[in-house]
Amino acid sequence: MSGPSEVADLVSAVGLHPSTLRRGDVEQRVGMSHEEMVRWWRAMGFAEVPEDDLAFGDDDVAMASALAALLESGRLADRDVLRLARVLGASFSRIAEAQVDLFDHHAAPTGDDGSRDAASAPADAAITVDPSLLATFEASLIYVWRRHLLAALGRRVQLGPITDPPPASRGDDGAEGQAGDPDADAADEHAAGAVTVGFVDISGFSKMSKRLSSDALADLVDRFEADALDVIGSHGGRVVKFIGDAVMYVAGDLSSGVEIGLDLQERGAGADPPVDLHCGVAHGPGVTMGGDVFGPTVNLASRLTDLARRGTVVIPRECAEELAEVDDLLVRPVRRSYDLKGIGRTRVSIVAYAPEEAHDADGGVDPRDRDRSDRRERRERDRAERRERKEREREEREQEREREEREQEREREEREQEREREEREQERERADVVDTSGLGDAHLDPDSADGPDSS
Repeated sequence: MSGPSEVADLVSAVGLHPSTLRRGDVEQRVGMSHEEMVRWWRAMGFAEVPEDDLAFGDDDVAMASALAALLESGRLADRDVLRLARVLGASFSRIAEAQVDLFDHHAAPTGDDGSRDAASAPADAAITVDPSLLATFEASLIYVWRRHLLAALGRRVQLGPITDPPPASRGDDGAEGQAGDPDADAADEHAAGAVTVGFVDISGFSKMSKRLSSDALADLVDRFEADALDVIGSHGGRVVKFIGDAVMYVAGDLSSGVEIGLDLQERGAGADPPVDLHCGVAHGPGVTMGGDVFGPTVNLASRLTDLARRGTVVIPRECAEELAEVDDLLVRPVRRSYDLKGIGRTRVSIVAYAPEEAHDADGGVDPRDRDRSDRRERRERDRAERRERKEREREEREQEREREEREQEREREEREQEREREEREQERERADVVDTSGLGDAHLDPDSADGPDSS
């Protein structure tokens, strides 16, 4: 297509019905108050619309009607749906921007080497919508959502709700969330439990932003995010969100959380140009809301990141014992304690990968010069063995639970049978008493034919 230049063409290009209604028209058709309509519109991250603008269509009426019906049914609380609307708005805003960037790239002329330069794309490339690309994008959104939903449900079944996972989103509020957020008041109604939280950020990012070009800086951040998604996913973790030059994630256990940080640091050290990364990991109580994680453990992990140095991960001292049986991790306590903002005096330990032992015949190979792929393969084998061991332990616990349930069921059945036997015995005793009473009454009845002579 040549590229729409009018708002109506854009509306049609993205698959929405024509904008023929004002906000008040939608409110009247749906039966929703003006305040509610504005609140939901803002929650989804849409720009303000003047009241007299024809900016709405049948799609808006259908969505608002479905939303009003859902809330009226009482199946979900208003604040929970509002929180989900915020997550959707923040996530899809970023997704849409990334897709429009691809439109730019698709419209850019092809160079002699087959590459495309988005900077030389036509001025209207950003609003040039290829129908085939748009259809693929739409289908991919549904596919990725369903896959993530399946993974989230699976984690609920296996690990509990604290690790439920939505798409990663970029937040501007930092690690500690927003103070005074009314949604936080309902935290006790959401998933709470023990969680492993980690933060990894790019060291010296502010200086890099002044030294590197915009394109080079964008490539660096893009590579960091791609590595984070790859490494965290390979360890069974979940990206919670990207925050500027940092990533926040959750992991299934402390060792996985630490190994995520160490592997990301290895990726950064091997990049071109090399990038130093800091990582802090903590394990403790947390609350999940809208896919995000809140609580003192999150704050602690964020503060520990500031203490980390190259090639190491910082954890709370009290968590060190959990890593004692992980052979390829070297845990070293730090003598001094640190005064962490919002937390107080904290003692920490530093975790690094244990150096490989040289086993060459001549003994002259420096362990640090070993092929990184060999180390990574060994760690993968170790992680696979630990996962298998944990799975066996989980299966054994499940089998034991099933045995206990069967035993309890058998005992319940025996008690029920015993109760039924006692009831039958009591019924027979009552019947015998009735029979005996009947015979005695008959013997004393003066009118009985078999009774004594009354004359």
